[in-house]
Amino acid sequence: MIIGSGLILTIFATFIRLAIFGIDLQHMSLGALIIALGMIVDKSIVVVDGASVRMAKGMSRLDAVIDAAKGPSMSLLGATFVALMAFYPIFASVESAGEYCRTLFSVVGMSLLVSWFLSIKVTPLQCVALLKAHDPDADQTESAMIRSYRKVLALAVRFRLATIGVAVVALVSSLVAFGSVTQLFVPTSAMNKFMIDFFAPEGTRIEAVETAVGGIEAEVGRQDGSRP
Repeated sequence: MIIGSGLILTIFATFIRLAIFGIDLQHMSLGALIIALGMIVDKSIVVVDGASVRMAKGMSRLDAVIDAAKGPSMSLLGATFVALMAFYPIFASVESAGEYCRTLFSVVGMSLLVSWFLSIKVTPLQCVALLKAHDPDADQTESAMIRSYRKVLALAVRFRLATIGVAVVALVSSLVAFGSVTQLFVPTSAMNKFMIDFFAPEGTRIEAVETAVGGIEAEVGRQDGSRP
């Protein structure tokens, strides 16, 4: 209920900001909301999970919620800007892609900033009202996936220098490999196309047009594609 209501509030608040800034609901703005859906809930999940963990350690409900919202607030804001910068090249493009798709950056930015604000202001209030206190005597069982992840995480922390080295090598490799990636907003089509405009005098019978167009189709069909 907390995460779902936060998602609804974020979308409604984003709609209000779109109206204020005069951004219409069209393919790009609605597509931006769809793209942002997965990122909108992340911040609320961090706060709710942090509050649950702190309550499990014996902290009071209020102290756990405040600490869970205050502690990662700046980190969540930084992550928001990092995610937003992934869409900035589209906004900054001077080509037609920037003209038609710039609302992608604007709407994603608005929705992410709204979700961050709500996650540190509204989500804590929801946690105080709705989050159940943890029972320390409850049976704590972990799934096989959680146990496996815990072992991998412990191994990575134990050999932290090797882990950092692998991460650095992966980063450098990705930067080098990125140089060979063709930078196109829309990939080129593998099939060559061209258009022929056919005009006939007003009042020409449809049979005459069909005959003329049929001749053009026959001529195009005889081409082997080697001539421009």
